[in-house]
Amino acid sequence: MILLAFLFPSKAEMFPVTDGDKAFFGQLKRAVLADDMEWFSEALSYPIVVSLDSGDIKLESKEATKKRASAIFTPYLKSVVQNQTADSLFKNWRGIMVGNGQIWFSQVGETRGKETVWAYRITSVIAREQPKPGLNGEKRKTSR
Repeated sequence: MILLAFLFPSKAEMFPVTDGDKAFFGQLKRAVLADDMEWFSEALSYPIVVSLDSGDIKLESKEATKKRASAIFTPYLKSVVQNQTADSLFKNWRGIMVGNGQIWFSQVGETRGKETVWAYRITSVIAREQPKPGLNGEKRKTSR
């Protein structure tokens, strides 16, 4: 049995949540709950598409993000972040997931001069409460 665990590690062992992941999540949580759009806009990986109840928007800069703060920091998104704990974060090849995929973040390589620097960045935000058609078992209408 030990040999099998060594040869076929569980998914959790393949993608362990690190102390750095947990620390970044702590910063993210503080920022969202405090409406700190300054920190949040700095932490996004641009360009980014943010899903809102009113539709998807593409944000290309910190300034554009700050203008949409009230649409992004919804009570729904805040409750998802507030209810997430660092010890229950999920991690896979895509990064670290908050909630049921409302926020994803990971380390992203950024070119600074001739160097590549790895920094945590938020790579996906879904602030909408209502699922899009076709998700969560909803049937899409098809034409025949």
